[in-house]
Amino acid sequence: MLAEKEKYYYGTAAPKIDYDVYENNKVLKAKKRYKKNNKVKLKAVFCILIFFVSFTHIIYMYAQITEMDYKLNKDNKELNEQKNDNIRLSLEIQKHLDLNRIRDVAQARLDMQKPDKHQIIYVNVPKTDFTEIPEKEGGINKGSLFSYVEDMFSNLD
Repeated sequence: MLAEKEKYYYGTAAPKIDYDVYENNKVLKAKKRYKKNNKVKLKAVFCILIFFVSFTHIIYMYAQITEMDYKLNKDNKELNEQKNDNIRLSLEIQKHLDLNRIRDVAQARLDMQKPDKHQIIYVNVPKTDFTEIPEKEGGINKGSLFSYVEDMFSNLD
């Protein structure tokens, strides 16, 4: 009796039969399997492509880092050479600025001698420096347009 109750359907519509087309038809089963295999193959190719692109990007980034490292080492080497040249030139300048050497060159090569007491003239130099600023000429001021118009009206008075 229980089995009979399960087969009873309410309403006027007949029940839909669960029928799978691919179950009985071998050709359709093969096509379904072929499509499923194609999807799997496509996913595999896509994953391999993503892996290859990622790997190529990582290699490219490492190549850039290596190139920048080479440039940095080259620039550091150049900087050290410049510092060494600077030190060498400053020592050479100090050697040439030695007062005893200057005196020897002046007396030996240039036949110079120290002035006598009566040949020395002392000059007083003021400690402050005065600078004169020249007045503006009557031409156009290269400032703003407003200042130019203002100057023209002030000259009319």
